[in-house]
Amino acid sequence: MPAPVVDSVTTRGDGTTSVIVRPKPASPVKTDVVLLRVGGDGPWTVTQSTTSHITVDEPQLDASIGSPVHLAGTSVAFEAVVRVEVRGAGQTFGQSLGATTVMGGGTEMQPFAGEVAFDAPTTTSGAVVFFTDSAEDGSIVEATVVPVTFGA
Repeated sequence: MPAPVVDSVTTRGDGTTSVIVRPKPASPVKTDVVLLRVGGDGPWTVTQSTTSHITVDEPQLDASIGSPVHLAGTSVAFEAVVRVEVRGAGQTFGQSLGATTVMGGGTEMQPFAGEVAFDAPTTTSGAVVFFTDSAEDGSIVEATVVPVTFGA
């Protein structure tokens, strides 16, 4: 999301901060981005992200994964397409170890399943990023991000 609109900010009891964002001011789509401040006063890091339109069953949060990794969950998205990227720690939009698409529902939540093969990571941790993108400009509309470790 190039310029997300913040709906709300909530400090949680576990030391993280939840920020609800929309991709554009009039969009009904919301993503909950969970942030943690490194060292208490250092930079912010995203620890997880969820949207009600993409729920992930596999891989599970903090799972140890290997290539290929099995993907499963439910989604609703434009033309049913959800993009998936496996990213190593520090990789950003457009950088990934491997990518694929899965097909869920186009008008209502439907199951999806698939696999994504990925290159050998140079980090011990990363994330599997499930997202929809804008047909207008290619920017991310919403995302569910599952933190993982590499090594299974």
